[in-house]
Amino acid sequence: VDVLPRKALLLAATTSAPVRVVDRLDAVGEPRRRAGANGQLRFIYDLHQNMVGRIRVKIRAARGALIQVRYAERLDEHGELHTANLRSAAAPDFYTCSGAKDGEVFEPRFALRGFQFVEISGKVDVNAIESVTGIVIGSALPLIGEFQCDHALLNQLQHNIQWSQRGSFIDIPMDCP
Repeated sequence: VDVLPRKALLLAATTSAPVRVVDRLDAVGEPRRRAGANGQLRFIYDLHQNMVGRIRVKIRAARGALIQVRYAERLDEHGELHTANLRSAAAPDFYTCSGAKDGEVFEPRFALRGFQFVEISGKVDVNAIESVTGIVIGSALPLIGEFQCDHALLNQLQHNIQWSQRGSFIDIPMDCP
C-alpha cells in the first residue's frame, strides 16, 4: 500500500529574521531591599525599561544556596512586584548555586518574559549579587526608518512604539509580549 503522497514535499528553512540578543540593560541604582520569609532579604532591581527577554545574574554564593527570581512589569503602590496581572501563572525561576570560587552566572535560556523589575531572594546577601542585566531578545529586523521632532511626548511615543514592536516580534509576531 502506498502511504506516501505522490507529490514530493520539500522542506525549507525558515525565512524569518533570526531571533537574537538585540540589547542589554543593566539594573539602575541600588536594589530595593525587602523583608522576606525566614529572615531572608529580597532585592528588587529596576532595569529602567520594560523589555522582553531573560535575566542574567552574576552571583557569588555558597554551594547549595537556592535563589528565586521573579519578574514584573511594574511595582505596586507599596513598592512590591505587581503580579496580579499574572493571575495564577507565578512563573519564578529557581537556581541552586554551585559555590564556584570565581562566581557563576544564571541566565535561563528556555523562557522569555516581559518585565522591568526583577526580584532576587534566597540565602544570599546583596554583596553576593555582582550584577543583574536584562538580555533583550527580538527578531533581528533592520531599522528602515526613524522619527524625531521637537515635541518630547511624540518622541517618547515613538520610543515606546519601537520597544513594543521589538517585544512583539520574536520570530512570530504576537499581540502581547
